[in-house]
Formats: sequence, C-alpha cells, structure tokens
Amino acid sequence: MKHIHALAPLLAILCGCPGAQKKNLAIHADLERSVPSGATTLIGVKLTAIAPTEFYRTTVAPLIAPMLAEFSKQSGVDPAKDIDEILIVLRGESEPLLLARGKWDAAALEAKLTANGFQTSSGSAPRIHTRDKLSISFPRAGVIAAGPPAILVDSAKQSGVPPALSPLVDSIGPGAQIWAVSTADFKGFRAPERSNLQNLEKIAASLRTLTAWADVRQGVHLRATGSCATDDDAKQLHGGIRAMMGLARLATPAGQQDLLKALDTVELRQEAAAVRASIDLTAEQFDQLRGMLPVPRTAN
Repeated sequence: MKHIHALAPLLAILCGCPGAQKKNLAIHADLERSVPSGATTLIGVKLTAIAPTEFYRTTVAPLIAPMLAEFSKQSGVDPAKDIDEILIVLRGESEPLLLARGKWDAAALEAKLTANGFQTSSGSAPRIHTRDKLSISFPRAGVIAAGPPAILVDSAKQSGVPPALSPLVDSIGPGAQIWAVSTADFKGFRAPERSNLQNLEKIAASLRTLTAWADVRQGVHLRATGSCATDDDAKQLHGGIRAMMGLARLATPAGQQDLLKALDTVELRQEAAAVRASIDLTAEQFDQLRGMLPVPRTAN
C-alpha cells in the first residue's frame, strides 16, 4: 500500500497540466458518487483502456497488482474480465479505499463471500462483508468497494468528490488512462530508502495541490501541475526539479544518447504559484527512463 501513497507526489514531479474540461470527465458518475467525505487524494485507472499497454504491465501493475490479486482472490471478481475502471481513494493516513466499476452479479458475489468465510454486518447499509483485514461492500449497482469498514459506510452516502478536489478532476485531459489529483499534506512524503531521489521530499513539501494524468496508448505522454502557497515556493519547486533533471543527465551512462534525448523532451515552466511540466516519450524512451523511477519492477 505504501507505493500507492507515493504515486501521487511522484506523478506531480514527472508530469504537467491541461486546460479545463467538462466537469469530472475523468470519473464515471457511479464512482464519483461513491467517493467518501474527507478524501484528499484520488487515483484513477481506466483499466480496460490501459491494461493492454506496456506502460501498465511494467509500471502500473507492480503498484496495484498485490491489491487487485488479494481483492480478486477473496471477492471472486476477475479484474481482467469484470472491471472497467478503478478509483483509489486516500483519506489521511488510513488504508486506501479501492472502488471498482464493472459488470457482475452482486448477489452471487455476496454469496461467494459468505461461502469464503466473510462475516456480514447487520443493520448497516450497505452490507459490509469482512474477513481478517479485508472488508468489501457494494455501495451501488455496478460498483464494488474494498477498504476499512468506516470508509465503506461513508462511500455509500453519495458524498461525491470534495469541493477542493473537484476543479482538479475537472482539468484532467480527455485522453487520460491514468490520473491523480491531491490536496494531501505532501510534507509527509518520503522517498524510497537507498535511492537517489531524496530531493523529492523537499520538492514535495512545497506542494499544496497536484493534478497529473497520462495518455499511454502510444508512448507515454504525461501532464501535471503542482500548485504552491506562494510564487517564491513555486520558484523553489521549479528550481528543485531543474536540479534533479540536471543530476539525471549527469547520471546518464556514457554512450546512451537516446536517454539524454528522452530527458530533453521534458518541458518545465513556472506560472505564478504553479509549476507545470510535460513529457512526451516513445515507448522505447520511457523504458530507458523507467529505471530511474522509485517503483517496483516486473520480471523480464
């Protein structure tokens, strides 16, 4: 789960931001209604669109595969066949809430949960099925939720995207298959130990909000905006990212000119209290850069 908490700040550092789009275009209405109150970070994955891509196999799957595997084992839902879209919700330091939209027979799944030893709550709506540390509910038709029981109850109350996050979601590009928005306290972000990315902690601490999204159908096209409290904070954020890019260039092995060309695709600019970045890579260029990212790797 710790990789999920780290994903949003990482996207903020590596990506850049689009203009405003139709309201909450990135989230299906059923998932939007299932977002509990107090949410500070949303991470969306259009699973049907992204699953066939190399980016998903090498970069996204290692982050969410353990969560999906346990979820699938216990619930009987097959992510590859049954799930169209995933929304991960973070609220403070609590465990993530996993929301999935797809097609299934909720009654049949509830019966399977009971057969698998799940205990069903009484007197609550929706019914919450719990075994060990895993709790599952069906807050509305076509939506299944997994997470702490208290958050599952809130998820059924149709709270919707919080006002602070809504304009960030509105700005997600229409071609996004994976995206993240957050108003979390990034001062708590910690880079992986024994990595060369400790400067990420200082950079992330200056953020107040982030919006990030990626179109990975052909190559990898990342966009993000990190907003700060003041113009001076944004200037420091901009300078910190520039410094990291310089270090990345210095760390590039001799003779790997293609990797330098990939780094050259990064565009970074400050606009008042915001820093915007974009990067457009071929699949081959991203594969070269992937080794610099502090995320789990798949076996070759």
